[in-house]
Amino acid sequence: MASSIRIDVSASGVVIYCAKCGHWAAFRFTKQDAWEVACRHERDVHPDETAQRDAANQRTYRGRLAE
Repeated sequence: MASSIRIDVSASGVVIYCAKCGHWAAFRFTKQDAWEVACRHERDVHPDETAQRDAANQRTYRGRLAE
């Protein structure tokens, strides 16, 4: 299942928005903070979706492999 959450990165920050809600959006200065808020929104509002949490887990796993 495709994620309804989109993350747009620019030089000044990261915008997170939920296409499924149509009204929810957030801004964070770092990608890490953006992933955390996206996962929190998905968990709290769309518990049946796991795309963001799965992707975050993969990012964590890959980061550990790079160490």
